[in-house]
Amino acid sequence: MLGRHISAVQEAEQIVSEHQSVSLSNGVTVPTWLFAGGIGLILGVVIGPSIMASTEAGSRRLAEMSKQYIERR
Repeated sequence: MLGRHISAVQEAEQIVSEHQSVSLSNGVTVPTWLFAGGIGLILGVVIGPSIMASTEAGSRRLAEMSKQYIERR
């Protein structure tokens, strides 16, 4: 590779273009957008309420939602 330098950006673009999906070991291919969306959804469900409760407005909203839920039962 004398005289030919590939920048980090070019190398990253090449890697991304070669890997547009996540391949599982048994040959099943999952689109990247679906994989990333699933991870985001799971993290949002697990971490979302704790982040919401850490703010004053979020705490009030969670308290309102809890009261409404109790009143319906």
